[in-house]
Amino acid sequence: LLDKANFQWGVCIGAELLFNSSSIYLQQGLYVLSPFKGNGSAYNRLGYRRRFQNGWVINFGLKTHLAVAEYFEIGIGYSFKQKI
Repeated sequence: LLDKANFQWGVCIGAELLFNSSSIYLQQGLYVLSPFKGNGSAYNRLGYRRRFQNGWVINFGLKTHLAVAEYFEIGIGYSFKQKI
């Protein structure tokens, strides 16, 4: 069903610095399986997350390979358990 040549599998470790309802997060990861060899085996992700009182969450992030950006991401979500 799915073409395995289009998937990258990795493991990561990260940290999130909280400021009230906002946060900045950083992840460092390594690809375990990747058909794309040109970018190396390590990646980084840096982003901003904002949580709202009504449970909604927005996310802006940048995935990079060292100093080379791969893509910018925008996300929206909903948190059922709120801790604000």
